[in-house]
Amino acid sequence: MATEGVPVIDMQNVEGLGEEVVKACEEWGCFRIVNHGIPLELLAEMKAPAASLFDLPEEIKRRTVDAEPGKGYVGRNLVTPFYEGLSIDGISSTGEFCDRLDVSSHQREIIHRYIKVVLNLAGHFGRKLMEGSGFGWGFVRRLVLLIPYEQISLLS
Repeated sequence: MATEGVPVIDMQNVEGLGEEVVKACEEWGCFRIVNHGIPLELLAEMKAPAASLFDLPEEIKRRTVDAEPGKGYVGRNLVTPFYEGLSIDGISSTGEFCDRLDVSSHQREIIHRYIKVVLNLAGHFGRKLMEGSGFGWGFVRRLVLLIPYEQISLLS
């Protein structure tokens, strides 16, 4: 982890990764991840679909709005005039998300690959965070069994 500025978490550092994450959260409340395993080509490919989704008319983006604040589309407003967000949270699958936004088949394929890689990274990262917090792998496995099936099958 870096000694100055925002902590840097190296995902290839297997030893003590969980403890580093916990320390960064406690001391800074944030961190930057490097060597995360998301291919640079995929990150570059994802820029075009992301930009085109935000360029959609507001009425189309609102098709993803969820009753729970922060999920689906979050538009600019007086409180956050420079923030706009699109989230797949609360939508049962990548396919449904893409259907709601009339995404092209090419964009759908890129979005699907990206979400699959990010979910894999999130799972690995979550396990390391739990371990760094003192929870053993047995606890994490039991916790995973509590996750509703709809959330596990996001990529169907």
